[in-house]
Amino acid sequence: MVGRPTRADSRFRERGIQLGELLREQREEVLKISRRELAARSQVSAATIQAIETGRVVEPGIFTVAALAVALQIDLSPAVQSLTAPLQRRPLHSDGGDRQRSHGAPAPQIAS
Repeated sequence: MVGRPTRADSRFRERGIQLGELLREQREEVLKISRRELAARSQVSAATIQAIETGRVVEPGIFTVAALAVALQIDLSPAVQSLTAPLQRRPLHSDGGDRQRSHGAPAPQIAS
């Protein structure tokens, strides 16, 4: 098979669907931004974002997920620490996510 697994053939279908729902909820309900705005902030195409949010792509690449998480101000560390843990919405920054770069995307968190 060429490309990423789809809903029908993925072993991780439920987690992928859960990820898509989390991204959509954060985008629409918390940040209140469009897919086009998220695409500009994350440098991920609006078509890819739609495919992830709707469950057509359930295993997006790690760099895609990381770019979306930073743009959406989502802390993925709990999910990374335990790949079987449920995904949770947690702010990326303890200051409420107010730090922004000049082009509108949040500044990445750097561990010391």
